[in-house]
Amino acid sequence: LYCFCSMDHRTIALLEDLDLERYIPYFRQQEIDYEALLCLDAEHLERLPMGPKVKLAAKLDELTGSQRRKEQKRPTYNDDAEDRPNMRRVVVNPADEYASAESSGWNQ
Repeated sequence: LYCFCSMDHRTIALLEDLDLERYIPYFRQQEIDYEALLCLDAEHLERLPMGPKVKLAAKLDELTGSQRRKEQKRPTYNDDAEDRPNMRRVVVNPADEYASAESSGWNQ
């Protein structure tokens, strides 16, 4: 059974830009519009051959990667070492580095 649903122009344009227009009927049959396209992950792309899969995965990462990075929060730490169990504070004094470079002859 073939579905003659309409596809949104952004999905078609994206597939055409990647030279994947031959997959438009498949995406139409699966009712993948642009919103659904942006939600696809590697598991969803398994049925595609390697070349189209890699192209589409890279483009989806480009389109959604910046949004995913914005949503991820980095951990924040105080200056106390107890807040960072596997880290230790290293203080570098530039004057000490310069002095040791001079004494080793590196700076001559």
